[in-house]
Amino acid sequence: MGHSLKASDLEKMIFNKKYWQYTGGDVDLFVKGNEKGPDGHYLAMAQDIVSNMDTHMESAVGFLKNFLKLEGEWSLYTADFGCCYSSVSHDFEFTIEFEEPGDPYKFVYTYFVVSFDIQKSGREPYVKPQRIEIGFR
Repeated sequence: MGHSLKASDLEKMIFNKKYWQYTGGDVDLFVKGNEKGPDGHYLAMAQDIVSNMDTHMESAVGFLKNFLKLEGEWSLYTADFGCCYSSVSHDFEFTIEFEEPGDPYKFVYTYFVVSFDIQKSGREPYVKPQRIEIGFR
């Protein structure tokens, strides 16, 4: 479940005519914005989520395992804040890849998207996985 994404990577984002992105590590990061800069709401969300990435990745993988009953190596591929199609109804999403022990090619064309909502409950916001999408490349 490892990844190298850090909050400081958000300072390295560039604008690609659609959104802000960082693609310098093993995880691609996308943040909604325009040529003037990243959208403040999504940038703050990305900073908070990336700062606690291990916790949110564990939550995403637990959510996937609960439904899919797969055991193996889960890897974060993208973290998307406001750029994706499903962000219309969810706050952010992770795209995750899976490798089954003993058969590294079985899921090589498959990816899993976990969409999250940030719910306000008490003093601390609660980040909750809400939706799973399975896709094939």
